[in-house]
Amino acid sequence: MKKPLIGVTPGLNEEESRLLVHRGTIDALRREGALPVILPLTDDEGEIAEIVDRFDGFVFTGGGDIDPELYRQNQLACCGAISPQRDSFELPLARMLAARRDKPVLAICRGFQVLNVALGGDLYQDIGTQYHGEALAHRQHQPDCYASHPVIVTMSSLLDQAVHTQKLWVNSLHHQAVKRLAPALESCGAAPDGIIEAASLTGHPFFLGVQWHPERMWQRDDTARAIFTAFVEACEEAAR
Repeated sequence: MKKPLIGVTPGLNEEESRLLVHRGTIDALRREGALPVILPLTDDEGEIAEIVDRFDGFVFTGGGDIDPELYRQNQLACCGAISPQRDSFELPLARMLAARRDKPVLAICRGFQVLNVALGGDLYQDIGTQYHGEALAHRQHQPDCYASHPVIVTMSSLLDQAVHTQKLWVNSLHHQAVKRLAPALESCGAAPDGIIEAASLTGHPFFLGVQWHPERMWQRDDTARAIFTAFVEACEEAAR
């Protein structure tokens, strides 16, 4: 059977001279039988539309912050480094994929935030500064292959269908988070402090965003691996 072709959005180094993808993303997809390809960062809508047509599924990877202007906020001092090149590619790509509803999507950390902003939601520019409540340590100090806090999974949600449990332990490497969830998205899970940790697109077979990094845990954690398994299976089904 032909392997599903997965488009993977890249990050950039500080000089914006190199495209970067964590090797764990590529290895996890290949282990599940997919063929991952790193995508170009383009703001040409015709090229983005062609990319959508050519690939069987998409992974939106982690990285820096989204420009707050894109969710109608001024950039505060607590906001981190932004990447206009990523924003101008990933947000249109997310909107096209949400409209098509025939291409599976897995969005990780920044990628989850991209989906939310693209579909009309907004973010905490910095949890420690803006979140009204006692937040967990969402930017952990231990190595990123270890879990740091639990996520309570919504029963019968897309995430529940992938991991088959209502509680899982995740790593946490972010200082921003979903504040107002986009109207088209529904929460799949949250941390004990109330921060939304996962969401899916209503009515889509597989359009999942997670706030943690399963690509850095899959070699030692069954639930992290299960997320990639479910995603690739959805891509195989979509490619038939």
